[in-house]
Amino acid sequence: MDLKSIMSKDCRVIIDTCSMMNSQFEEAFEKMIPVLQESGNKLIVPQSCIEELTKHAKSTIISRSIKAASALTILQKNQEFISIKGDPTDGDFADPVFHRICNQFKIKYYLIVITEDKKLTEDLLNINHQRSVRGHKVEVVNIGYIANYRGKKNRRQPFSIQTKVSEKSDTIININDVPKEGDK
Repeated sequence: MDLKSIMSKDCRVIIDTCSMMNSQFEEAFEKMIPVLQESGNKLIVPQSCIEELTKHAKSTIISRSIKAASALTILQKNQEFISIKGDPTDGDFADPVFHRICNQFKIKYYLIVITEDKKLTEDLLNINHQRSVRGHKVEVVNIGYIANYRGKKNRRQPFSIQTKVSEKSDTIININDVPKEGDK
C-alpha cells in the first residue's frame, strides 16, 4: 500500500483511540502531514475518540493518562490537519462508530482505518465481503505501518525460489563426543 496513492482526494483516513495512544503516533502523524497537505485531506478523528482520550487523560493509571494527554497535545498542535467528526447518536464508545462510518461512506470513499484493535480490524475488513452493500475498499492498518513507512520498500516482495542455500562455504565440524540419553 503506497501512502501517497491511498491518501488521494477520494480517500478518507480515520484513526482510532488506541492508535493515537500508541508511542508511534507522533512519528506516524509527521509522515502523514505532507501527504495530507498534497491531497487536501485531513485525518478524521471521531468525536467519540476525543471523548475517550479526554477520559483516559484523567485516568488514575499514570501510563494511560500520559499517553492520552500526549495524543491530545499532538492533535492540538496539528489541528489544521485533522477533522473531528461526530454524530449525536454515536455514544461514548468508538468501535460502533467505525462500523457506521465504514458502512455509510464506503459507497462514496476509499476508507483507511488506523487501529491497533485486532477484533475491530477483522470486523472492518469483513465489510469488504458484504454482498448487499458494494463500494470502495476498506483498508485497515496499524500505526506502526505508517510510522515505519519507507515508500515502495514496504510492499511485500513476491515469493521466489532460491537455488543457493547459503553464501558461506561449508565447514566441517569435528565431533569429539556423541551425547547419550540422560547427559547434561
